[in-house]
Amino acid sequence: MGSARSSAEAKARAALDVHRAAFGDTGLRDHFAQDPDRVDRLTTEAAGLVVDFSRHVADRSEEH
Repeated sequence: MGSARSSAEAKARAALDVHRAAFGDTGLRDHFAQDPDRVDRLTTEAAGLVVDFSRHVADRSEEH
C-alpha cells in the first residue's frame, strides 16, 4: 500500500513540476493581462460559497 501511494505521489509531483515549468516566470499580472475573462472563468459558487481561483497561478488545464 505504501508503494502505491509513493508511486501516485511521485506521479503527481512530476505533473506539478511539468506544469510549473510551463508557466516559467509568468506572474499573475501577466495572466490577468492575457485573459480579461479570467475572473469570470475561474470563479465558481456552490452552497452559498464563492471560490475565486483566478488569483492562483492556474489555467484551463486544471479544469475537469
